[in-house]
Amino acid sequence: MLTCLFLFCAITACNNRQYVLEYKLHEDTVYSQQTEIKVNNRQQLHNDTLELKNTLTIVLNNKVEKLTDSITTINAYYDYISQNWEYIESEFNSEDTTVTATLKNPAPLLRVIKHIPFKISINKYGLIDNIAGFDTVYTTWLNTVDTAEIFNEETITLVERDLGLNAFKTTVSRFTAIFPDHPVKVGDSWKIVDKHYGNFIITLNGELKLQKVKNNIATIKYNADIIALPADNTTDISGLATTYDLKGTQVGEVSVNILNGFINEGEMTQTLSGTVKMKRQKPAASIEIPVELIIRIKQKNIRD
Repeated sequence: MLTCLFLFCAITACNNRQYVLEYKLHEDTVYSQQTEIKVNNRQQLHNDTLELKNTLTIVLNNKVEKLTDSITTINAYYDYISQNWEYIESEFNSEDTTVTATLKNPAPLLRVIKHIPFKISINKYGLIDNIAGFDTVYTTWLNTVDTAEIFNEETITLVERDLGLNAFKTTVSRFTAIFPDHPVKVGDSWKIVDKHYGNFIITLNGELKLQKVKNNIATIKYNADIIALPADNTTDISGLATTYDLKGTQVGEVSVNILNGFINEGEMTQTLSGTVKMKRQKPAASIEIPVELIIRIKQKNIRD
């Protein structure tokens, strides 16, 4: 009886254990993480369905420079970066409007931004506090693009969404900005609100749940509703003012070392659907395109 009572108390104590999930890597920690982002963009143009597939793969080398009570500062650089598009050239007409989109593979030019150092500062909740030096990375790439003939204006706009500063912040924080501001136990949930940049500017209203903890590795489940509203998403494509009205979800799972907040691996899937609206002032013309977008993001530690 006493043995059973002891086991019951031990199990209850484990189930009620409180965990403080924080990002607090030790100084001089060196690690590399690979992130793969696959985008499947399906558009309905009259009776035709067009599909664009885009894969961005990066390996980021990191070394923790210093750690304060609330901020981890990391020296980082791209060790590998590749972007592959399935080539698509489409033309459609509506109300005497013709829009032509030609996408070309930027992979040959991406090697110029490898090994350019920059610094990332992340607070204990996994939110990016500052990124210093990344402007050099992007400017170097853009200057190379200016001298290349394989790019057009539309292509540069699309790649900027994938490789610009805001897109990079999203790439990093997607798996780090997940920690609660209070201790939690297995089964507890907490909420976050975040804004991501990439193909569209989206707002995520997320709920995260501490699913389990085993051998100091926490498994966190992620569910979010996504909204990309026209007011936040106006851009110029081929001289047309373009807005987006999209809604969807993001679901996924992240494994975290509870001792230091290190992200071992994670996987998330975004599903968005809605319309893209394109307007031209002179001569006046407009078109509305139904869109279905699926984005799969995977991140894993490949060296530590």
